[in-house]
Amino acid sequence: SCASGERCYPGGERAADGQCYGAGSAKLADPCVEPPVDTPSACGADLLCVYDDPSDLQGKCRALCGASKPCGSAQSCYTLDLGAGLTTKDWGICAASPTPPPPPPCTPGSQSSCASGQKCVVDNAGASSCVPVGSGGASTVCTNVGDCGAGLLCVSLAGTSPGTPWFALGGARGGLCLPSCVPGKASCGSGEICAPLLISGGATAQLLGVCSQPVP
Repeated sequence: SCASGERCYPGGERAADGQCYGAGSAKLADPCVEPPVDTPSACGADLLCVYDDPSDLQGKCRALCGASKPCGSAQSCYTLDLGAGLTTKDWGICAASPTPPPPPPCTPGSQSSCASGQKCVVDNAGASSCVPVGSGGASTVCTNVGDCGAGLLCVSLAGTSPGTPWFALGGARGGLCLPSCVPGKASCGSGEICAPLLISGGATAQLLGVCSQPVP
C-alpha cells in the first residue's frame, strides 16, 4: 500500500509488483494520459489509466480491484496482461466487458518514449515501464533501477559464457549502473559488446541489454 496522496502503479522489479507515485488529479472515468504517472494528467489513488483503443493516446481512469477491494455491481475484476505471457494474480481492473488492455508500454532503449525526467526500463517479466531517472552515473554502485541515471540500468553479473557476460536486473548483492543497449545495434563504446539481460525463467530480454567488456 502507498502513503496518503500517492498511488500504486504496476512496474516493480517483479511482474506483480507496483511502485508508489504521487497521485494525479484525474478521477474515475476521467480522460487520462499515462505515462507519465505522477502528473495532473495521471489518475488518482486506486485508479489506473486504461487504453481501450490502442490507436487513441488518451485513456480513461478505471478502478483497481482485488480480493480486499471488490468492484461495484455489474462489474468484475479482470486481470491485466503484464507481457511475457504473465498476468496479474491478486489484482486487476474493474470493468463490465472482457479484460481491457494494459497501458501502452514505453520502448526500451528509446528515451523519447517517456516523459522528461523519466527513463524506460524492463522488469523481470520483460514488461517495460517509465520510471524516474536516478542520479547514479556509469559504473556507480546501485541497488535498484531507480538509482541509475538516464540510459543506465542497475544490473548484477549473473554468469558468463565463452566471450560473453550475462547480467540480471537489480543489484541487491551490489550491482552497477551500466549503459543500456539494443542487441544488434552499434550503441556501445569501442571494444564493448551488448551483453544479454536475463529475465524470469532464464529467458533473455529481446529489446534490451547492457554494454560490457567481453570476457576471455
